[in-house]
Amino acid sequence: MWGVVVCDRKFAAHRRGREMLRRIAQKARSVADAAALDFRIRMKWNRDRKTLPLTSKHRELYDISHRFLWKELGRFPNLIDCDDFNDRIQWVKLFDQRIETVMCTDKVRLRDHVRECLGAGYCPELFQVHDKFEDIDFDALPDRFVIKANHDYGSVLVVKDKQSLDMRAANDLFSSALSRPFGWDRGEWAYSFIPRKVFVEEFIGSGDLRPPPDYKFLCVDGSVKFLHYLYDRDSGLKEQVIDLEGNDPGVRFFAYVPYGSGFTMPGNWKEMISCAEKLSKGWKFVRVDLYSVNGKIYVGEMTFFPAGGAYPGDGQAFWGKMLDFDRTTFLPPIVPALQSQP
Repeated sequence: MWGVVVCDRKFAAHRRGREMLRRIAQKARSVADAAALDFRIRMKWNRDRKTLPLTSKHRELYDISHRFLWKELGRFPNLIDCDDFNDRIQWVKLFDQRIETVMCTDKVRLRDHVRECLGAGYCPELFQVHDKFEDIDFDALPDRFVIKANHDYGSVLVVKDKQSLDMRAANDLFSSALSRPFGWDRGEWAYSFIPRKVFVEEFIGSGDLRPPPDYKFLCVDGSVKFLHYLYDRDSGLKEQVIDLEGNDPGVRFFAYVPYGSGFTMPGNWKEMISCAEKLSKGWKFVRVDLYSVNGKIYVGEMTFFPAGGAYPGDGQAFWGKMLDFDRTTFLPPIVPALQSQP
C-alpha cells in the first residue's frame, strides 16, 4: 500500500513538473510571437512612412489597428494600395480624423447634426439621458421604449412592456457598459472620447412590435454608394447588399449572416438616399443607418469604422472597391490632442 502511495505521489509530482514546463514553453512562445509581431509592425511602419504622411502622432493608432487586424484576419492592412473595404477603413481611422466624428458617433449628440442637416422629426423622441441606469425614471416612461448606451454599439435593450422588464439584468447590462471604455483596442478611436451616458428613446417598431429593418447606407464624400440591408432581427438576422437602383447583385457582405431575399424598395427610397447624403457630407466615408417606419424616416446612428474594418470573406473586397474616396489628401491627426484633454 505504501508503495502505491509513493508511486502516486511521484506520478503527481512528475505531472506537475510537466505542466510547469508546458506553461513555461507556452509563455516563451507567446513572448517570441509578440516580439516577432512588434518587429514586423515596426518594419512596416518604416516602409509606409516613405509613402504616407505618417508622423509620431499616428504611431499608437497605427500600431493598434495593425494588431487588431492581425488578430482578426491574420494580416496587416495595406494602407498604400488599399483596394478592399477593410484596408480603406484602416486608412480612414488614421487619415480622416475630425472632431465632428466624435460628436456624430455619440448617439445623443448626433441629434444636433441631424437637426442641422435635415430639420426636426428625423430622430426617435428622446425621453431621458442620464449618467447612470439607476437614475432612469421609469414611472415617467410609456409602456414601450428603447434603452441605449451612447458610446458603444450593442448596448441596446428594446422594452416592449415595461412591467415585464428585468430591472436587475438591465442594470447589470448598462452599468457594465458605462463602466468601460469602448473601441480603443480596435482602433475605433472616436468612441473613446464620448462622455458615457445611458438614454431612453421612443420605440419605433411597427404595430406588431417587430424591430424595423436596418437601412445602412455606405457613403463616400456625401454620395451613397450602396445599401447594407439587415432585417428579421427578432427571428433570425439576414442581410442583403443593394445597389442604388434597388437591385441585389447577390454578393454578400458579412459572410457570417445568412443571405436573404426579402428586400423591397420602399416608397421613400429616394428620400432616404437624400437624407443619407446630406448627413454624410464632409467625410471621406461614413455609414448612415436609417429606419423607415410607416413611410417616416428615422436616423439611427452614423458609423465611421463598421466592424472595425475587419469583415471576413470576399464580399468585403468586392464592395470595398465602391468606396472610391480620394486617398491623396490627408487630415492631420487629432487623437493625441484629444488624449491630452482632462
